[in-house]
Amino acid sequence: MPTEDERTHEPARELPADRLDLGDAEQAAADQPPEEEPRQPVDEPRRLVPPYDRAHKRRNQRPLPT
Repeated sequence: MPTEDERTHEPARELPADRLDLGDAEQAAADQPPEEEPRQPVDEPRRLVPPYDRAHKRRNQRPLPT
């Protein structure tokens, strides 16, 4: 293990472009313009599922034990 005296005190250099990771997020972000996400208004009404009618409830109700 090198001691403090044996270490070189050179500033860190940037890696050459051919040694960069192709999946690096910073590299990918620098190459492509940011993609815009579709905007959805905050106050947009939500679709509500209509409640069951009486006939549908009656059809799905389990018979009472006798």
